[in-house]
Amino acid sequence: MSVGYIVAIIGATGFVGKELATVLHREARFPIRLLKLFASAKRLREDIYLDHEHFVVNALPKNPLEKAQFEEVDIVFLATPKEESRRLAPIFLEEGIVVVDIGGWVYEGAPNSIADISVHEEFFEDERYISIPVSPACILSRVIWRLRDQGIYGARAQISVGASYYGRKAVEELSSQVAAVFNYQDAPRVVFPHGLAFDLAPWVRDNEEEHIQHQVAQIFGMEPSRFDISLCCTSMFSGMGIQLQIVMKDPDIDEIRSRFEAEGLQISDQPHGPKAMMGNSALHIGKLRLDALGEGVQMWISADGIRAGIVDNCGSVIASLIDKELL
Repeated sequence: MSVGYIVAIIGATGFVGKELATVLHREARFPIRLLKLFASAKRLREDIYLDHEHFVVNALPKNPLEKAQFEEVDIVFLATPKEESRRLAPIFLEEGIVVVDIGGWVYEGAPNSIADISVHEEFFEDERYISIPVSPACILSRVIWRLRDQGIYGARAQISVGASYYGRKAVEELSSQVAAVFNYQDAPRVVFPHGLAFDLAPWVRDNEEEHIQHQVAQIFGMEPSRFDISLCCTSMFSGMGIQLQIVMKDPDIDEIRSRFEAEGLQISDQPHGPKAMMGNSALHIGKLRLDALGEGVQMWISADGIRAGIVDNCGSVIASLIDKELL
């Protein structure tokens, strides 16, 4: 019998899908016998090369089961918009295929899995479904979790994301807007109705901040009202920066710093910008200080939202389930 899993990634031409394919192709803890890549017909691009190995990107039919392309697939990763994820997940689950829902859009009440916090084994055994939280929720939770025994009341986060957070179309639109500014031309304003080049876009999609808020609250078993989330898109092409205040009583900065360092988080007095973290799995913390109003601690977090916030978590969650012989 062949060793390894047959894995499908839907949305393989997007930023998350392509990075996920790259990382899973190299993931020794996750044996893959065959990797299948899919995208919608309108998003098909050139084929993908992973470590010089050629992969064809297949067009996903409206009914994904009609051409038997998923007959022997063990695991499907949905790197798709929420509407498409909600359409596809029940189809695959009905066929007994494990579904990894990137963004946690399909069943919003389902527990969210973060590898170094909880992968919710019992839920997975019953449902064969894995909810991966959106990248800001994952990154916030991984930092706050280190202080979970320190009397945390809640947190406030101002999250700055690059255009890639909204997908390939958003990055292409930002690039066009930047070029248009220098050439005195009009630029497309579809993803960002008021423009983004050399600007900020506080506009967010419907309920997006609430989605992050509820995912973080669920991970900590707290009321959503304990977490105040604000999201803003900047004119960066990619990356994520978070100004985080953890509300807690009588924090000890030296102890917190030691805790972060012991847990493998990068920390320094000179904060990094998001660009310095691109392609990096680490979280970088800077400007760690007491809150001036006596409400806990403040810090700045820089990360690659795609790599550190989504892709590495997907691989680690699956590897954990394999280690526990649940897959």
